[in-house]
Amino acid sequence: MAEFKIDRIRFRWSGPWQASKQYIKDDIVSYGGKTFVCLNGHTSDPDFYIDYLNQELPKWTQMTDGYQWVDQWTPGQYYKVNDIVRYGGQVYAAIVGHEADEYTVPEGSTTITVTIDRDSGSITDNGRAETTTGSIYLNGTERNKITLRKGHTYFFSQSDQSNVDFGGQEHPLRFSVYEDGVNPDTPLVDYWDIGSNIVYFIDGIETSEAVYLSSFSTASDRSIRLTVPADAPDKIYYFDGTPDSKDKGSYLNIESPGQIGETDFGNWKLVLTDNNWRYEWLPQVIYRIGDVVKYGGVLYRCTQEHTSSTTITGLELDSTKWTVVTRSDQWKNYWTPRTRYVQDDVVRYGGIIYRCLIGHLSANDDGLGLEEDMPGGPDNAWEILISGIEYKGHWVPSRDITPEDITTGIITSSNHNLTTGDMIQYTTTGDAGDRFTADAYYYIRIIDGDSFKVYRRKDDALADRNNLEVEAGDGNEIFVKREKYKQGDILRFGPTIWYCTTGHNSSTSFAESFFNIWLPGYEYELQWNEQETYQPGDIVKYGGYSYTSLTVNTNSTPSVNGITQDTGDWELLTQGYRLGAQYNNNPDLQETATYWDTNIEYRTGDVVRFGGYLYTALRDNVGTEPDDQVQTVDVTITVGNPGSGNKYYVNGTLAGDLDLYEGNTYRFIQNDSSNLTHPLYLSTTKDGQWDGGQYNFLDNGVTYWLDGIQVADAQAYDAGFAGATERYVQYIVPRDAYKANYLVCYNH
Repeated sequence: MAEFKIDRIRFRWSGPWQASKQYIKDDIVSYGGKTFVCLNGHTSDPDFYIDYLNQELPKWTQMTDGYQWVDQWTPGQYYKVNDIVRYGGQVYAAIVGHEADEYTVPEGSTTITVTIDRDSGSITDNGRAETTTGSIYLNGTERNKITLRKGHTYFFSQSDQSNVDFGGQEHPLRFSVYEDGVNPDTPLVDYWDIGSNIVYFIDGIETSEAVYLSSFSTASDRSIRLTVPADAPDKIYYFDGTPDSKDKGSYLNIESPGQIGETDFGNWKLVLTDNNWRYEWLPQVIYRIGDVVKYGGVLYRCTQEHTSSTTITGLELDSTKWTVVTRSDQWKNYWTPRTRYVQDDVVRYGGIIYRCLIGHLSANDDGLGLEEDMPGGPDNAWEILISGIEYKGHWVPSRDITPEDITTGIITSSNHNLTTGDMIQYTTTGDAGDRFTADAYYYIRIIDGDSFKVYRRKDDALADRNNLEVEAGDGNEIFVKREKYKQGDILRFGPTIWYCTTGHNSSTSFAESFFNIWLPGYEYELQWNEQETYQPGDIVKYGGYSYTSLTVNTNSTPSVNGITQDTGDWELLTQGYRLGAQYNNNPDLQETATYWDTNIEYRTGDVVRFGGYLYTALRDNVGTEPDDQVQTVDVTITVGNPGSGNKYYVNGTLAGDLDLYEGNTYRFIQNDSSNLTHPLYLSTTKDGQWDGGQYNFLDNGVTYWLDGIQVADAQAYDAGFAGATERYVQYIVPRDAYKANYLVCYNH
């Protein structure tokens, strides 16, 4: 009978290939994603490919092909043919067995300072609300997102006293794979337990977590050492370990270090292109092809491997290495200075909503404001998304505050009348004091009614932190309290409501160039006062007349333009009378016209007795007897061509203006030969019958004269004009005269 050796006709499965192991013929092993059959018995070499590729005596032959998933690419790891790895958003297969380039972990350690302070969301108009929980600050930034690298060691120092007593409670730092760890809002509790990789220290002595918590408040030095292991997740959360804390903290970004170098890329082939979600974009992080990040309201996909820039320059510096996946707006609340804004951020500034067009660091302070980055500034960084308004009450002028002393951060100024959070500008005629910059803006926090401190940020002033230890400088130092007005602000100045068209800081006087009238109004201001500042729409009584202010003015006499309208600072509103008792303050003569007095200053409309008659003042005067100012005034009219056609010259002046006074007689004399074919008439409209208009003859008080004889009207004046040698139009100004009258040529 024939004898068979069963083991000679079947293969033997020997599991994954191992170095320095005795293999016999027909052993089957897996190596990478492939299986191999042993051809000749041997003790395996430390390198599989030495045995496999031996030309003289091959040890192995491939039985089946396949791939092996080994997850994230890792530096220093040996990869076999057909090993599959993820690198960024790409999937690669090894085509050559090789050892990846090593990554050298940075020497030493990095210290991260932990402090507790008020939550930025607790800001109020009068400061920051006192909270018992506070917010975690890493390296001075609230809920800071920091990138940790695998293999490196970090010390989280909680030695600052705020960790012990802020809000009257302790704030030990905790870590978790969940967003808020033990917070009751999250039922799942799973601490990031990495054994010896996380170590607690109390006063420099290594201790257990339990001792760290129990000795937290009594120790002077508290820290947590964290060495990030190779198998750490890509994100871990930190939070306040106090049971009743509401602060969920933020997360730490865990970065897999190292890169597939130029020598390694030849060992791989691309199998699949996909996306790898990396959360928010962060500075100084290695991003690989296919990584997807959120930056502002935009999702970006990395197209070129690189290390990201700093926070200040942002993703924009490497914009050519990213492509946009999706865009959306990101609400950032109120605009703040010294803030990094990115494309599609949406903020409120005044009553207007703006959208960010390009990434940028916002202006240095509220004095410069968002306007610094609008068209006309260094950048065109914002566009108006939604127009709106914000009512600001009465307009507030700037005012100077003179310091009496500036020492070790305390500014003394009696009765400064400032409020915490106010913005002031520091000015000096000499060298700026220590920690001051000339003409820069600062925020204040009052100590009492006679002293205050200054800060660079409004939040710091409200929270009473990081005040500047300023000292006095040379020269005359002045703090200027200014009100910031923004486009869209609505405010009242005088009786009128104004709309701010251009952002600016207020000065001592109202500047109409920054505003448009939004709602005109009138406000009666009683008797005119030379020391009062009047605004457009103010109504005053001056003498017997009342006037309406057209501009912002002080000590501008209302009657200076007579009855002329729309000219100067005032225009006539009504004509009336003022009896003597109203200016000599004698109540017994309230309704009685007093006798004229050579020493009294009379105003237009004042009524006086003189020689048995009552007289009304036609203009402001003093020492002028009633009725001695009524006169006849000759006005010489000539015609000339200044280059734009024939024009009237009034007393030798081209289209010269002439003030007319009630009761006076004016004769417009046209005896000069240049007037031939140009007889004039007086009209209440600028161009009379020309340019599609009407004659609108001024009739009351107007007569026409040729060679000493009055003719019927303007038509008769024109008919006999050429044959006469003495020609004039006479106008006796009546009390109800039109406010503006014009000389018009009858023929042209």
